[in-house]
Amino acid sequence: MDFAKRLKILREEKKLSQRELAKLMNMAPSTLAMYEVGKREPNYEMLNRIADFFSVTTDYLLGRSPLRQLSINDLDIESIELRKGYNAEEISPDRVKEIAKAISNLQKDIDEIKKNLSKRVNN
Repeated sequence: MDFAKRLKILREEKKLSQRELAKLMNMAPSTLAMYEVGKREPNYEMLNRIADFFSVTTDYLLGRSPLRQLSINDLDIESIELRKGYNAEEISPDRVKEIAKAISNLQKDIDEIKKNLSKRVNN
């Protein structure tokens, strides 16, 4: 699914009209309409603002990931194996715990950064 379709679905899930969302995003309604039909794409800043507003990742918006949000629960040994070419039998249980803790800490850092960015956008 592409950006245009995902944006429209997210907007409709929040029960917002194009005009309402455009006002919230500080853009022209015609710009949003063009986004939703795939005739125009947002710049980097707007993409991030849209992702923050809907609490989704930019990868989700761009169709690069089926996951709206990435969390520690989305990662498991099999996905680590696939991404890094590891075999789960080669990773000790203690190492798995270390990896999980590191990922959890990164998620906290990401959440804090998003919170700070959201404050900046709203000011």
